[in-house]
Amino acid sequence: MFSSVTNRVSVLSPAVIGDIPSVRRDSVKSEIDNYTRDKHVMVFSGFSGLGYSDSASLKAQLSSALDEAINRYGAHHLCVVAGATPEGIGAVYELAKNKGVGTLGIVSEHARGGVAQDCDRVIFVNDPGASWKVLDETGASYMVYVATKQNGLSRTGEFLAYGGGVVTLSELQEAKSMEIPLTIHPEFEPDPLNAAAKLQKAPGEDLTPVRSAFLSGV
Repeated sequence: MFSSVTNRVSVLSPAVIGDIPSVRRDSVKSEIDNYTRDKHVMVFSGFSGLGYSDSASLKAQLSSALDEAINRYGAHHLCVVAGATPEGIGAVYELAKNKGVGTLGIVSEHARGGVAQDCDRVIFVNDPGASWKVLDETGASYMVYVATKQNGLSRTGEFLAYGGGVVTLSELQEAKSMEIPLTIHPEFEPDPLNAAAKLQKAPGEDLTPVRSAFLSGV
């Protein structure tokens, strides 16, 4: 499964890994720009490790969104971006691959060893605080950056959220402030067993902050 990972993984962060010298964080944007040139980028965000209570409905809606984009842009002019891991929203990778759409993962360095098989290229980002956010030195999200319109690259983008936790919510808020086209499906809930286990460790935590924010009009 991971035999070819070293050929498709880019380590682009300020951290020193083994004998590899530190790389400026701006190199992440350079890698993103090179990979998404002449593409319409679809960033998919939502629950990851928590999974979904209705994975069949999730896959149906993901597939529909992909089909609509393929009809509009063509499969070879699309790039699907998510958090590189196969769980939860990572189901979009297999769907995209089966439809001939290229895929990219941008994820915390803590995801090493758990990359989705159908993710064509992975960029690991330094994350010393284990926040699972992929941020540049200014605190801006690379997941939002990849969806920004860049005329010089002939790149357009959109951000799609299918439920999600605090990371998805923060990315949505940033994307909204940058006037990136948004599609929000707040109705999705995490897998109940995973949610119960999470709440045992963090009683009272809101596991569906995207829905909460949507309903409150934030």
